[in-house]
Amino acid sequence: MRNSKNTGSFTSTIYIDDKNIDKFTSGQTELRVGQWVKFAWTTYRSRWIGVSHGGVIHAYHDHAGNGENFARRVQAYKMVSGLVTNPRKR
Repeated sequence: MRNSKNTGSFTSTIYIDDKNIDKFTSGQTELRVGQWVKFAWTTYRSRWIGVSHGGVIHAYHDHAGNGENFARRVQAYKMVSGLVTNPRKR
């Protein structure tokens, strides 16, 4: 994995373990929302949402593929993180 920010299209599943997790929690390496990730301590892949100001990783682990639930989780993350101030379109 490159040490730069991922600003292009989605890549294959990104593997995250104890050796590289700090790159993601510190912001050194950023992923796009929706990027598939595989955590070393989970059985299945997850969809990346983001990292909070406190360094907490947010990922979506529902493997039924419900896009509506994923979109709600992303919206909630953005609201809590201050990235969206008005969640409703008028």
